[in-house]
Amino acid sequence: SFFCSAAEEKDTADSPTFRARPTHRETARAAGGAQKSATVKVKRDKCYLCRMAQILAIDFGLKRTGLAATDDAQIIASGLDTVPTAELLEFLKKYSAENRVETIVVGQPTDLRGQESSVEEDIRRMIAELEKLLPDIPIMRFDERFTSKMASYYISQSGKTKKAREDKSLIDKVSATLLLQNYLEYRTK
Repeated sequence: SFFCSAAEEKDTADSPTFRARPTHRETARAAGGAQKSATVKVKRDKCYLCRMAQILAIDFGLKRTGLAATDDAQIIASGLDTVPTAELLEFLKKYSAENRVETIVVGQPTDLRGQESSVEEDIRRMIAELEKLLPDIPIMRFDERFTSKMASYYISQSGKTKKAREDKSLIDKVSATLLLQNYLEYRTK
């Protein structure tokens, strides 16, 4: 089937069951042509979908940090949360224990001339601590120029109230989402 190879579809007593859409041949064989769900048993460690993991994005700030995550198929970037920066590492530790995280993308703030932002030193310290905390998850840097301005613009166009538009935690979360979406688009080029 689409989800795994024939060898992985072996019916084993210890494997979990997944509901999958049937292939075109299975659909054609179904009585009356009605599309039915096929039950496919696969071993959890061999299933392609089970190996997929999320990508997290961090829009670091001195007070608050915006977070975004992809779906497990790494297609859609969504705002995850905004956390106080002092609680960031604990949040990431807990999140990565509960979810499969493949990569963490940290925004790299630069000015129009490409020079580092004043917060870069704090970001490097956070990354060093994060590498110790989650050594098996690679950390990537990605240009985050204009994400906060774009986030403010998109929020203002969304029809939110003035109070909601000025909510800095929302801006941080949307900035992280834009950072992650830009990273996903860059990866597919």
